Amino acid sequence: EDLTGAIPEEFYHMESLAYLELGSNALSGTISSRIGRLSNLEWLSIFGNSFSGTLPTTLSNLTSLTYFSASRNDLTGPIPDKFYDLESLTSLKIQENALTGTISTLVGQLRSLGWFGIGGNFFTGTIPTELAEIE
Repeated sequence: EDLTGAIPEEFYHMESLAYLELGSNALSGTISSRIGRLSNLEWLSIFGNSFSGTLPTTLSNLTSLTYFSASRNDLTGPIPDKFYDLESLTSLKIQENALTGTISTLVGQLRSLGWFGIGGNFFTGTIPTELAEIE
């Protein structure tokens, strides 16, 4: 709980990394687009920090990702459409940020999703009926 600063660039060279748990610290900065280099990542938890900026579209490169938690940060902007390509994702926890926009109908592509935490943001529009396509 005492880690501060940004995620070091060296992390993005650890291509065999499968689990990254950095929750409940005082980390800050943006989520680098280089996160997409971690192609073996299955678990990414950065909740409870002070990350800002948008969710990088390169997260869609993490095709093995099953768990993503970025709750309780200062993230802004919409969920990128490419994010919905993460078909292995079973848990998506992005509540309590400042995310905006609508929940895309593409959410139906996340067929393995068992946890979809989006509360405490600034999303608008309706709940897509495509959510019913999730098993």
